[in-house]
Amino acid sequence: MQGLLSSGHPVISEAGADILRAGGNAFDAVAAAAFTSTVVEPTMASLGGAGFVLARTGSGEEILFDFIASAPGLGLTDPPGEGDRHFYPVDILFGDVLQEFTIGLASAAVPGTLKGLVHVHERLGRLPLAEVVAPAVAVARAGIRITPFVSDSLQLMYPVLRDSRIGGALYLQNGDVLPVGTLSRNPDLADFLEHLPRDPRGYYGGDFAEVIERDMLEGGGLMTREDLARYEVIERRPLSVGYRGRRVLTNPPPALGGSLMALRLLLQEEADLSGCGWGSLEHVRATARALERAVRLRGGEEVARDPAQAALLEGVHAPLIHAVHGTTHLNASDAEGNVAALSMSNGSGSSYFLPGTGIHFNNMMGEVDLHPAGFHASEPGDRVASMMSPALLLEGDQVLAALGTGGSNRIPSAVFQVISNLLDLGLSPDEASNFPRMHFDGEQLQIEPGFPEEAMAALEEEWDVAPWPQQNLYFGGVHVVAPRVGGVGGDRRREGHGSVVE
Repeated sequence: MQGLLSSGHPVISEAGADILRAGGNAFDAVAAAAFTSTVVEPTMASLGGAGFVLARTGSGEEILFDFIASAPGLGLTDPPGEGDRHFYPVDILFGDVLQEFTIGLASAAVPGTLKGLVHVHERLGRLPLAEVVAPAVAVARAGIRITPFVSDSLQLMYPVLRDSRIGGALYLQNGDVLPVGTLSRNPDLADFLEHLPRDPRGYYGGDFAEVIERDMLEGGGLMTREDLARYEVIERRPLSVGYRGRRVLTNPPPALGGSLMALRLLLQEEADLSGCGWGSLEHVRATARALERAVRLRGGEEVARDPAQAALLEGVHAPLIHAVHGTTHLNASDAEGNVAALSMSNGSGSSYFLPGTGIHFNNMMGEVDLHPAGFHASEPGDRVASMMSPALLLEGDQVLAALGTGGSNRIPSAVFQVISNLLDLGLSPDEASNFPRMHFDGEQLQIEPGFPEEAMAALEEEWDVAPWPQQNLYFGGVHVVAPRVGGVGGDRRREGHGSVVE
């Protein structure tokens, strides 16, 4: 077997699989899949967004590549006043609930995705960059059919796209979002990616950087050429925690999600789940208690008595994050033992598309939960907070699985439960990704359908249970590759797909 891929769409997984077939390694494959994701999942991924890659090489090197966005404004001596900033709210309808998001040029944080993908490829990849971006170029030029999930996501982002001439031309038709089955093309993005191997700086320098600064400063934004030129990918040591005799690697501080996911694992480890089946009383009670206690500890309602749990809480003093909408995840492994888990986000999008590129910039300066001290209170260059929690599971020197998800503040809950499904309950990767999940929101235990009636009755005795009528992306979309068993899990909550490369 040459390798494994999992993502939110067959075209994305197959882009990475094609790179493995061409002789690339897992890091070439994850970069190719990520570039392709920016075409196929336009509301979830963008080269104007941000994210992380958690990597482990076949030789045992472990790296967390941090390319999360940063606050703009370096070198800006006379920033626009609050009333002069292009920064305004829009209402986005999530089901029956209206949520307010802030967009505009001043909502764009300095993006990291493009530099992050190029950096990971240069650091650990094998094939030329032109081969790695080729699948994304082909899809952007030929087009991709809009799926029900993407159409629904575009509908959520309608107010953002409506306010952009370029976004409207790409994703609206007769004043509405592209319907299911429509062929969506992004030729400017194809041209940009085709040129990228000749100038891997992309928009971080040269003419594009000048255009960004001009558009931002003339239009009420804050981003400068200095912001772009000085942005760097940071290589960090992954957070490592023991769980049931195995080791879990995840995103370390200053990101929040990895520590909060690991806290749930340590709380779950206090329960003996040996011999338990999924949905048993022991299983559901232990999971619900771990979910609730993590929230109580996080909020200071309980005090950690275990030093390991207290240590995890030290890195997560910032308030809980709720708002970021557009996040995706994908994984890759190869026959040489290289494994990568990549999570990336574009927030809800700022409505600013860099002219001539088809690239939509993020709105992470406009996500209220990322800025507890107030909008634009961060110093230029400060990294934005994140809940993204890519994870690797190891037994000795062997990687058992790579996984992760989007889902805002539900990310730690979702990843924790899938890890427990794999390690405690012995589920297959596909079962682990797709079995029902729960989430404690601070007041209620939100729970998907599919748990046994006896288990539901037991939960209702101890918690205020809020049952959902069907599985939902609210509970994450966790994709998995499991190199040891040669299995993949694609979360059907978000059209997940896995590819096995023989």
